[in-house]
Amino acid sequence: MLNIYKNNITLLLSLSLVTILPPIIKELTLGSSYALGIFLSSFIVIMLVSFHKKKILIDMRDLNLTIILTLFILIHFLVTWQQSIYLNLEFNYHLSRWAGSVIGVYLMLFSSQILVNYINSDVDERNFNLIIMIITTSFLIFATLASFGINPIFTDIARHDKPMFIYGEPSHFFLTFGAFMMFFIIKSNYKNIFMIYLVLLLGKIKSAVYAIQLLLYAFISYKKYFYLLLIPFAFLISSDLDYYTSRLNLFNENRSLSADAFLSGIVRAYISFYETNFIGFGFNQFGFSNLDSLTSNYVYGLAHNSDVVANRLDGTILSAKLIGEFGIFGIIMIVVYLSYFFRFMMFIINSSKEFINLNPILFFMLSVYITFIIDLFIRSPGYFTSHFYLFILACTYLYKNIHKLKKYG
Repeated sequence: MLNIYKNNITLLLSLSLVTILPPIIKELTLGSSYALGIFLSSFIVIMLVSFHKKKILIDMRDLNLTIILTLFILIHFLVTWQQSIYLNLEFNYHLSRWAGSVIGVYLMLFSSQILVNYINSDVDERNFNLIIMIITTSFLIFATLASFGINPIFTDIARHDKPMFIYGEPSHFFLTFGAFMMFFIIKSNYKNIFMIYLVLLLGKIKSAVYAIQLLLYAFISYKKYFYLLLIPFAFLISSDLDYYTSRLNLFNENRSLSADAFLSGIVRAYISFYETNFIGFGFNQFGFSNLDSLTSNYVYGLAHNSDVVANRLDGTILSAKLIGEFGIFGIIMIVVYLSYFFRFMMFIINSSKEFINLNPILFFMLSVYITFIIDLFIRSPGYFTSHFYLFILACTYLYKNIHKLKKYG
């Protein structure tokens, strides 16, 4: 049983703050971004762990990584800033946005480094597993209630047409908690019952993000029996075929606004890559150039529902934002991610149930890393989200515990 009087309560509070506080702050401030909430929760986690340990848990590897990141950020800033001045990019560098974003990234980085060091030194594997199960069970109860329209947190229907728990829309909810569900599936002795529940939940909640996540969970967990899940999955998809095809059809003039935003992000990333001489516009500067606006208006002009350019600043998918802002370096980041994605996915598939049960921390972090592919290529609200924080946390943990994969991989 979880001992709430010792180290575990700090971890439980930290993970709860990171996943719950950002959407609450976003709702209270009527904002369009999770940034303020994730900055605040990152700061609180730093204070919480430091107060508990009576010191700041940063080691030399953390400092070395921070120095390398700082050099890259500063050099890339100087190059892109000068480029915005001397080249005809129809673009004014938003220095305040850049500075605020850099501060936010460092807050998330330091917070995740401190939390990982805390997990490595003070958190028991069994209790970590129980904490994740408590969080997973709790949010799934609220998700089930929300699927039946019972969600007292959101009462403004005009602002939230399909609210989920404390998130205003299903895709953001599943982006945040996708890793928790994947971890539950690969570890639980009741994965068949749990998967049936998740598939039935898809019948109540129309979400392309969630549907793709389910396919990913099934492929990793069921391996060669993956095809058995495709039958009920296809049946549920066919019951709302118009909804899902509207999100897949990118070249129909009557496509959905979601498809418009997705296509716009890809086209703008492609144009930005060449127009900026392969180095990008700069960190968190995507969407401000007139080239972006012209491209967006062209893309949206292909559709009838084209009045508003949605997702202009986040690019709809994170890969488009990375390429638009970091150019060739963004492509390198994506390639590096994918190389580890396939390695980690095969590691999970080939791991025995006994080994998974003995290493819940490792497999939760692997679940976070794997599910982040949805942010890169399907849907992402940007950098400053709970799931991006969890991704930094997972990368930090895996970097410091890579020997576990080398030993057993």
